[in-house]
Parts: sequence; C-alpha cells; structure tokens
Amino acid sequence: MNAWHEQYGPDGLTVIGVSRQTILGPLGNTVDELGINYLIAEDSDRDTWDAYGMRAYPSWAFINADGSLGGRGVGKVTDGQAPELIEQALGA
Repeated sequence: MNAWHEQYGPDGLTVIGVSRQTILGPLGNTVDELGINYLIAEDSDRDTWDAYGMRAYPSWAFINADGSLGGRGVGKVTDGQAPELIEQALGA
C-alpha cells in the first residue's frame, strides 16, 4: 500500500488504513515496524466498518471523493489487481 500511496497519490488517491486496534498501542509499533507511510485511522467502535458494510477481515474499499462507496471486497488486494482497480477508481 506504500507503493500505491506513492505512485497514485499525485493523481488523487488517498490511502487510509483502518484498524480496530488503538494506534497508540500495539498498532503503533506495527506501523513503525512495517514502515507504513500512509494514514492510519482507528475504528475501535466500528463506525467506519459499519458505514461501508464491511463483514469480514481483511476487507478493502474504494471510497469516492464525496464519501460514497466506490467498490469493496474481502481479502487482501493483490499487487496484480490493485493497479487496475486504482486506475479504474481514478478514471485513468
């Protein structure tokens, strides 16, 4: 996701990781250890999870600039499918 953030950020993609763990606790160490350079949001109360109808972990979603759901899926997004999904979402 770091690569997608760096490659597509100038085109308008904002990558935000969402976690149910507190950022100041174990997740904070993980962010540092993995060298994550995109935003991480804490969702310990599941508001974001519920708002976009997430049902399984891991899940992913493309959120449009207006906050509407552009697409979602269950499981990890692979490097092979990510560029196509991102470019489609950006209208490239």
